[in-house]
Amino acid sequence: MRFDDYAHMAIEDNLKDYFHAKFDIPPERVMYVNPCFSIDDFYKVSDRFNTVQKHMGMIKAYCMDEGIEDDEYKTRFENEHEGLPKISTGLCSSAPLDLAAVQAELNEVNDLIAEKEKTVGN
Repeated sequence: MRFDDYAHMAIEDNLKDYFHAKFDIPPERVMYVNPCFSIDDFYKVSDRFNTVQKHMGMIKAYCMDEGIEDDEYKTRFENEHEGLPKISTGLCSSAPLDLAAVQAELNEVNDLIAEKEKTVGN
């Protein structure tokens, strides 16, 4: 079969139309299962997950090297402690990693992943 649009929803619609026209099967009776989903969304979420994990790893490595817990890291961050792990924020600028922000983003990314997993096959 040829498709005008290879997005999974368009393929589903085309297949339902085909089965209806060729075999007189009502579209609501055709169950379309596709193990793929919007791959571009997957790559965006995957890249974001990897970045957040890298940031969390930088914070955890710093804490291990300094022999401190998360609470102490947060205190040092609030006091702008020199030596905290930093990320690039522009061409010639950087900022220390905020543990609370990294944890919040990690939770958000995990929620996105869980949502994507629910849609696989739909």
